[in-house]
Amino acid sequence: MTRKIHRWWLVPMLGLCLLLTGCPSKPTPPGGSTAGPQADETTAPLLEPFTPPSLADLDSKAKWFSQPVEDGIELLRKYQAEHPPQTTTAEALALENNSPENNKRILDGIGRLPASDAEVDWDATLNQHSPMNVNGLNPLLASSVGDI
Repeated sequence: MTRKIHRWWLVPMLGLCLLLTGCPSKPTPPGGSTAGPQADETTAPLLEPFTPPSLADLDSKAKWFSQPVEDGIELLRKYQAEHPPQTTTAEALALENNSPENNKRILDGIGRLPASDAEVDWDATLNQHSPMNVNGLNPLLASSVGDI
């Protein structure tokens, strides 16, 4: 037994879809723009023409104010010079981070900049644990949102 498919319902559905999504009154030319000689006079262009102001106009209206750019490392060095550590590195490493007071003492003992660049071991290796999949380091290889 064969079943005949009725296509009469496609016409009202197509009309409903066009009604809900909107249908251009004229076909859109290649390139997607209706501006130009084919454009309907009742429709406004999507973008108004824009003429940027000259640099002299911008400078005459600009309100400049002095705001120095400060180096964060230099500010931290200055702060640490004014506030010497209350805990040595050995004491800080021996503490357990189980209270806000201990956390502050640990940070005070080991969370400091070296006094000079000569104290830094520039050839040291930093090993850091990453809880995510290694594929997540490259977004092109990520297989899920959790990897990114």
